[in-house]
Amino acid sequence: TTMVAPSPSASSPSPSPSSSPSPQPSETFSPEQQEAADRVIEYFRILDEVSTNPDASIQPLADITTGQTQVLDTRQVGEYRSKGWVQTGVIKVHIKGAAEATEVDDSQMVEIQACTDSREVEIIDSKTSEKVLNPVRPRTVAWQIQVVKPATVWLIGAITSEASSGC
Repeated sequence: TTMVAPSPSASSPSPSPSSSPSPQPSETFSPEQQEAADRVIEYFRILDEVSTNPDASIQPLADITTGQTQVLDTRQVGEYRSKGWVQTGVIKVHIKGAAEATEVDDSQMVEIQACTDSREVEIIDSKTSEKVLNPVRPRTVAWQIQVVKPATVWLIGAITSEASSGC
């Protein structure tokens, strides 16, 4: 067998998401995959905003979500606020991949694989200053997020997640 030297493009290291300040999705993403990945990053940014700032409007969270995710997320934020629970720290998001865009019920849909690291995150009871989350909860979570575009804007749709050993 003949050994073939790798092409220069194959041997040049590509930046890994963990070494850069913000997630750098694959340079091979289609425009739809890139837009959907950007929406996932924005979704977690908005979740952090409404969870760390009790005075922030939850409208942006309602606007970027749809279906069951919209119902569950806005309900959870409302419950946390009614209990005086406030998030400290922010979630680090790493985009791991994206499926090809497909058509579902007359909408474009891209499933994004992401991983979140919430080791810096706590939920604090503002009345008692006590931490309210289970201390042994998973700090890194793997996500499958369906990002749908029913009209002109990508929305966060169905989400599944499971504990992960790391991002």
